[in-house]
Amino acid sequence: MSTEKPSEGRSIIEKTPDGLRVVIPVKKGAVLSLLLTFTFIWFLLEVGYINELINSGLLLDSRIFSMFWLLGWTAIGVYFGILTIWSVGGREIITFSSNSLLIEKRVINLGTKKQYSINDIKNLRIYSSGLSPFPMDRMREFVDKELGGKLSFDYGIGTIRFASGINEVDAKYLLDELNSRGLPVGKT
Repeated sequence: MSTEKPSEGRSIIEKTPDGLRVVIPVKKGAVLSLLLTFTFIWFLLEVGYINELINSGLLLDSRIFSMFWLLGWTAIGVYFGILTIWSVGGREIITFSSNSLLIEKRVINLGTKKQYSINDIKNLRIYSSGLSPFPMDRMREFVDKELGGKLSFDYGIGTIRFASGINEVDAKYLLDELNSRGLPVGKT
């Protein structure tokens, strides 16, 4: 029997002269398989429905309803297509400097950026939602875990969550790195 090798972590941590840069690739797995399957089925149904709409002899009222239905179906498909692209090649880039925290979510060269002032960040910590015996709360906990992020901090009267692709060990290591650089880890 062979011995299991320890994990090296998912995040890539780069020390910069002004702080720290962390690149976290998106977690791949069952969610990606479901998204790819759904997107493929959606595409087949979309093409079939468009073909049916063009070639059918529907009355004008039926075509208007069908056009609105097709618009809704297309919007859903675009949303799931974006999620699929994110799941295949997305990454979260977190840059800590002496005066700001920049959180980027990128696919290729497209994405979003949010910048936060280090002076206004309070209580940077590992996010914990707690356990609940209720099924709907468990579903919310799963979505939080997969999409919300493992790290969180208080910013004004809100809580910001990020670093969704890492586990608790990676999160603890990252917090230790930040603490060693004097960034606001766990400070209220």
